[in-house]
Amino acid sequence: MSAQAFAANWLRTRPSHALETIVACHASHRRNATWTSLPLAGVDRDIELRSG
Repeated sequence: MSAQAFAANWLRTRPSHALETIVACHASHRRNATWTSLPLAGVDRDIELRSG
């Protein structure tokens, strides 16, 4: 299984992980694309996302 297929399956079967991954991308972007570890901690957990 490729890494992309593994990641896609992991996110599809665990919706809470998908949301955390999306928030982690935003946290990384705020720090000029630095690595963001999961599970999120500190101020990264306070990021609010808008949808709709």
